[in-house]
Parts: sequence; structure tokens; C-alpha cells
Amino acid sequence: MHPNHTTSNHQHSRKSYAALEDAFFAHLAPGAWIDCWLWPDCTTKNGYGLFTFQNKKYYAHRVAYEIYNGPIPQGLDVLHHCDTPGCCNAIFCLWLGTAKDNALDMVAKGRNGYRAFIGEQHHSAKLNVQQVREIRCLAESGMDQSEIGRMFGVSQTTVTQIKCRRVWAHVE
Repeated sequence: MHPNHTTSNHQHSRKSYAALEDAFFAHLAPGAWIDCWLWPDCTTKNGYGLFTFQNKKYYAHRVAYEIYNGPIPQGLDVLHHCDTPGCCNAIFCLWLGTAKDNALDMVAKGRNGYRAFIGEQHHSAKLNVQQVREIRCLAESGMDQSEIGRMFGVSQTTVTQIKCRRVWAHVE
């Protein structure tokens, strides 16, 4: 076992979880503790590390996260800063987030093919980031959304979509 990890009692007894950790670390090659820890064995078709322990399949990055950080709360996923599905470096590369966090991270890093078409760069954009912020502020203050739309040259529907973050969701 790697010396800098802690155990989690999440879904296993302490003894069986220790055995799961041993099985996990048996797959990683010595010296693989810097940068990405690439899972060397079986992977899914999307490149995520996979291994079997006591007739159950485990994703390597999820086990790594739990070993180093504890249980994964329900509703959260283990995401990769490094964007390498086969990486299981829970110290530097893995973090928890929602499906929405994952989608926003994907867009921010340009992994969805649409980075050049977000916000002001979109070919049909009528607004800029500052205007979107103003629209949100006015809409949240209770001002009539039709009036806001007229002020900015957009429809009331667009104002509602901006207010509810259905569009321009990347703008804080």
C-alpha cells in the first residue's frame, strides 16, 4: 500500500476495505506517484480504469478518491482536473462535482467542440457578458422582463432564460 493514504469505511467493513485498497494498489506500478496515475490494466471503452475485487467491478478513480478523501456523497461524481479518464491520482487530479460541474468543466476546457461558440463568440450573440449580468440583476430585482428585453433588444423569453441560467450559464 502507498504510505500516504487513509482508509474509508464507506461500503465495506474495515477489513474488507483494507483488502480492496491492497487490490487497488497492486495494480499501480512503482514510481507512478507523480502527475497522473494511469491505470495500467483493464479499462472501459471510454478509458476509465476498471478492476474486479470479490466479484464486483470498481472504477479505479472512484476507489482512489475514497481511499484518499473518504466516501463520495450521493449525487456527486469524481471528476478529473487532468481530463485523463484512466488517471486515479486522488491527490492532485480528482475532485468531486455534480454532472453540471462536469459539463461546465468540459465546456470551459473546450472538450465539447463548442468553446469558440460560447457567449459573445457565438455567431448570433446579441449580448455581452456585462449586459447579461445587468439583465440578471434587473430581472432578479423584480423589474418587468418584457421591459428588460426592450432595453437590451432581446425577447422576454431570452430574459427569462438568462435569469434562470438556461442560456449564458457560464456567466457568474
